[in-house]
Amino acid sequence: MTADKRAQLTGDGAGAMLREALGAAGRSLEAWSVDAVHDRPGAETSVSYDVVVDGSHRYLVASTVRLRGDAPPGVVTVGRGEHEVHVWEHPADPFLPGLAEACDPSALGAAISAAVGADVDVRGVSVIVLRPLRRAVLRVETCPAGAEPDTPGSISYVKVVEPTHAGDIAERYRLSPHAPRVWELGDGLVLIQAARGMPLTEHLYDPLRRNPHPPVIPAHAVLGVLTALSPRALDLPHRPSWTDRLPQYAAQARERGLPWANEIEPLVADRLRRGDPGPVVPVHGDLHAANLFLDRTPSGLEASGLIDLDTVGPGHLVDDAACLLAHMLTLRTFSPDGYRHVPDVHFSLASGLLEHVDSDQLAGRTAAVLVSLAAGTEDRAHADAWMEQAARATAS
Repeated sequence: MTADKRAQLTGDGAGAMLREALGAAGRSLEAWSVDAVHDRPGAETSVSYDVVVDGSHRYLVASTVRLRGDAPPGVVTVGRGEHEVHVWEHPADPFLPGLAEACDPSALGAAISAAVGADVDVRGVSVIVLRPLRRAVLRVETCPAGAEPDTPGSISYVKVVEPTHAGDIAERYRLSPHAPRVWELGDGLVLIQAARGMPLTEHLYDPLRRNPHPPVIPAHAVLGVLTALSPRALDLPHRPSWTDRLPQYAAQARERGLPWANEIEPLVADRLRRGDPGPVVPVHGDLHAANLFLDRTPSGLEASGLIDLDTVGPGHLVDDAACLLAHMLTLRTFSPDGYRHVPDVHFSLASGLLEHVDSDQLAGRTAAVLVSLAAGTEDRAHADAWMEQAARATAS
């Protein structure tokens, strides 16, 4: 995102832009603040805002995306040319037509009932992930239709994507025996059963210091879920890895003046030249500690679930390993004490994975993932820390 575009979407220009968009509908902006920035290198930038409009709290999104044809109902276009921006109020996303239905408990309950073959009521819906124009994930609590208020509910998740992508996502979930069951609800909605066990992030997080020793995450638990992916994944389109896209992320880092932004590409390239990425195999494509679920067994932690399989396809095992390790390295940035065991777990897991992947490739690709994370966060302290970690990864 250029400095001019940043000022338009997040600086003083944002207020004027939002006022113009709301004024077109006869509404008045009283207050606003940026909630999140979603900057996709080479594509659009979208910014979401908490606002007060005519005395009530609302959630707006502004995006530089190029619309497919005329603006749909609920989307207001302001500016022209390179300054053109489209504004809408959540959940009226122009690329996610099912989002409004997913946010309506009554409509969502009817869709789930039809898909699972049993009448259910939706007790609650909360948005836990929102990537404007791309996807949303909602946590849903359901119970049998007409159940008493004290009847325990069950938790599932609804992923909202463009309607033409829903079938593909559902099919990718079926490529893993560790993935929870899925149902297509129509209009870009995919219902996903809750995974068994706890995500790796929860096994690592110990803010109350209940565990004096770090948990043991065996490498075979990670490798087991990856090698169990169906060979049919090799027939899917190849998705560029974080390393393939490093030039884009490094350019963003240079634009923001992040440390090591000028040096990181040659450092990564040097490590990659030394090693072999290995054969092309089925990969998850975005493996991190929140996507891998583990369960306690008498013999220790074992993999019990795998989620967010939207990116499954052909690739290199080392990329999944690098993605997981890079994300683990960022955890202490959020809570140094809560994730105090992460360095020990990271070292142990990396050592186990190095029996199966090339060390130079793992170092370079871990750095590339860290650069992508640094380029994508608005938190400057986090971005600086992750770029420093990327530089250290290339020297490890």
